[in-house]
Amino acid sequence: MNYYFIANIKINDENEYKKYLEKVDDIFEKY
Repeated sequence: MNYYFIANIKINDENEYKKYLEKVDDIFEKY
């Protein structure tokens, strides 16, 4: 599922991308 979200969001900034990945991990840990 997280691949789906990553594939549909284009982030040019590496730092923003890392922050996004961390948020995704936090979201999926709740489920």
